[in-house]
Amino acid sequence: MRYYKLTDIATIILPVALGTWLYLAYRSTQIRVFGWANTLALQTQIQQIRHLKPESLPDWVVFSLPAALWVFAWIYAMAYVWRFQTSKAARYWRYAAATLALASELAQAVQLIAGHFDTTDLVCMFVATIIAFTAIHFRQQIYN
Repeated sequence: MRYYKLTDIATIILPVALGTWLYLAYRSTQIRVFGWANTLALQTQIQQIRHLKPESLPDWVVFSLPAALWVFAWIYAMAYVWRFQTSKAARYWRYAAATLALASELAQAVQLIAGHFDTTDLVCMFVATIIAFTAIHFRQQIYN
């Protein structure tokens, strides 16, 4: 496997892993993901994560950064699946990922979907989108 493929995969996996770690370490155990974790018998591992975490982080890191990291990874994954092509179809899937992510937060604002709208979430996801498209652009320039 070529070096750039390993870095591309890491560029997808690391933000997902960090976002998941933040979510499991700091969020309320009353949210749905913890029910799924109980079903998968992951309580012990989650307790270890929660025990080893730093005492506190800024609210935006705990509550908004995980979704932003996942948005970045989703957009970058769409580029990876399409081999960083610049075709209309490839661009469509990247834009679709970004649009769905941002629209989901806006839909919460008007109560079209369940959830709590947060301006910081929207800003973080927007910044993550810009960073993802910038990373994809540089990736295309270097390796294509």
